[in-house]
Amino acid sequence: MSCIASAPLYPAGSFKTCVSTFDTISREGFAAIHNIPLTHLQRERFSWRQASLPIRHGGLSIIAASVTSDAAYIGSIIDTSDLARQLTSAIEAEHPYDDEALTRHAIERIQDTYSLGSAFNFTGLHIRHSQGLRQSQRFLSLAIQTALSERLFVSLGKRNVLHKAHLLSCREHEASDWIRAIPDPKFKSAISGALWNTMVSLRLLVPIESFCSYCADAGTAAVPDKYGHHALICRHKYGYTRRHNTVKDTIAQVAFRRCGMTVIHEPHNLGSNPSDRPDLFAPLTDTAYDITILSAYAPSNVKGFSKDARSPILRREAEKHKRYDARLATIGQGLKLLAFGMNHIGVLGDDAKKVIAEQATVLASQSSYSHATAKRILRTHISIALHSFNALSVNVRKRHPTPMNSTPA
Repeated sequence: MSCIASAPLYPAGSFKTCVSTFDTISREGFAAIHNIPLTHLQRERFSWRQASLPIRHGGLSIIAASVTSDAAYIGSIIDTSDLARQLTSAIEAEHPYDDEALTRHAIERIQDTYSLGSAFNFTGLHIRHSQGLRQSQRFLSLAIQTALSERLFVSLGKRNVLHKAHLLSCREHEASDWIRAIPDPKFKSAISGALWNTMVSLRLLVPIESFCSYCADAGTAAVPDKYGHHALICRHKYGYTRRHNTVKDTIAQVAFRRCGMTVIHEPHNLGSNPSDRPDLFAPLTDTAYDITILSAYAPSNVKGFSKDARSPILRREAEKHKRYDARLATIGQGLKLLAFGMNHIGVLGDDAKKVIAEQATVLASQSSYSHATAKRILRTHISIALHSFNALSVNVRKRHPTPMNSTPA
């Protein structure tokens, strides 16, 4: 216990064994809690490196002691520098006291410890004695975690396009709303253990080992689905059409009916057939809503998402406007469209954010919530509905395994 308590107070190099042991225990505990085989985390280096990142960088904030120990060590230098100066002047040669030298010392130590080299920019990092222990530790930890996040992304290279697309999307703030949600059955924000474990596995690209027997039933060979990615684009049972309808129904319920607004599903007077009709229409505001959920892993999308987590969504929203705007203008004056675009990881497009912001204003005016709280509530409901259904799509395929070499009759 004393080793664990003292590890963050000294540089990682001096207590490498202790820090490594602490991180191993953390990894084993994480794997046991989430029912993930430990061998998967040991074999899939990307998964544990992503889990060790803060949520804001696409991880799960299982921060490794090897990451925080240097920040704590340099913070302790700052906190004890005045006392050290009073005790002896000789120690100044070992511990730099002026802010500029201390910042340079911190950057050099971070680059050496984490093998970052000079490619990572620390120009915004300024350490000051006036910051105090806690503030300096937090400031340094954020700098280290940001640099490690960038190193992970750069290390993926040009071949791991899917991993890049995944990590960029996970970095977006709204993609982690389901993680930040406070479990509360009253607001339907509670997630079952089975779904949560699968949601975590999908977040970290941990092997799930499922098979899609529904494709076999439809006359095609059973699809081995190592990471659950096929389940996210499958058109059969619990497929992408049902996911679309689940998210649509959630938006209609929490963003409109909860605010006392009537909403019509696939209005007949705005299109001749279902493929030409928007998903929702709000008569009170004369606004049509068409919802699109892109798969970031689909071959047609993955390259775009590996460069920018939003541009493919914005492009699809623009296509929806091009498709509907002229038609709505001929039907009646004042009719408008908002193309609610998102990807399967939860990244929202501009129109989607606009819908949530507008409905949060309505919800805040009818309740004691602030606008920020109302917006967070709406986003959380949509995020949980999306990711829960993704996990459900994977879980139903895990329960119906079909051998890889089997063929349909």
